Amino acid sequence: MQEIRYALAAQLLESTSLTIGEICEKIGIRDPFHFSREFKRYHERSPSLYRKVRQGTAKM
Repeated sequence: MQEIRYALAAQLLESTSLTIGEICEKIGIRDPFHFSREFKRYHERSPSLYRKVRQGTAKM
């Protein structure tokens, strides 16, 4: 179940401009800090960095 939530969150980060808080609401997580911590555990980067890398706007 958690894997599905964080996969959906990744998809939303890639395809929308929703804020982290809005994504949390959509996937049923109340605490954005908890979301960020767990997202990093699943995807090995923070949600904001994940979005930048996937959209090609991250500076390396």
